[in-house]
Amino acid sequence: MQPETDRYLTLDAMRGFAVMGILAMNIVAFSMPEWAYVTPRAYGGLSADNQASWIFSFIFIDGKM
Repeated sequence: MQPETDRYLTLDAMRGFAVMGILAMNIVAFSMPEWAYVTPRAYGGLSADNQASWIFSFIFIDGKM
C-alpha cells in the first residue's frame, strides 16, 4: 500500500485548465487548414460566430497554454 501524499489541488486545476486549452487549439490544427490559426477566413467564412470563436481563442488561448 502506498502512503497517501498531499496534492496541491490548485496546481492540479491549473494543469487541467492548460491541457483543455491545448486540446482546444489542437482541434483547430487537426480539423482545419494551417491558416485557420491566422485568419478565420481560411475556413468557415466571416460569420459572426466564426469571428467570435477565432477572436476568443486568439486572445485567451493561443500561446498561453
